[in-house]
Amino acid sequence: MANADHDNIKMPESMRRLSLDGAGKLIPVFMEHADDPDTTWKLSLLANRLCAISGEKLGETVSFICTPDEAELKSYRSMPIRPECADYILRCRPDVVELLAPGGPGFFVSHTTDNYVFNPSKMGFEATGDVVERFWDEGNIIPDEIILSLKTLMGR
Repeated sequence: MANADHDNIKMPESMRRLSLDGAGKLIPVFMEHADDPDTTWKLSLLANRLCAISGEKLGETVSFICTPDEAELKSYRSMPIRPECADYILRCRPDVVELLAPGGPGFFVSHTTDNYVFNPSKMGFEATGDVVERFWDEGNIIPDEIILSLKTLMGR
């Protein structure tokens, strides 16, 4: 069972029941099944509204870890995650983040929202309302002024 905090960052209680790998790193629920071609485990998480990291019940507010392109469209390939689990994973397990949002430029975005739907045609989720957006790189939040400068340079 996971019980160690990481670099003075307290692990959320909902994650403390997770197993650890040989290096002592926690194993998120979705990684327990990563090599399983049978995706019924994923459907079970979705149908029961369970967090893809901790396996605990999702609340009304969820987070999605995504690439900047997904963030711009508010369209996500990753599964919903409890906000405290997303923050912990983004800070402490950047290696896991790449599995949740593959193909990005090396930095990631978290969107936290109360309003989202599953879009079967895209096989993913979409935010239908406002989101709280944070950009992350190597476990650190990228300051808003840097993101604003980058968006301005890119014409967004």
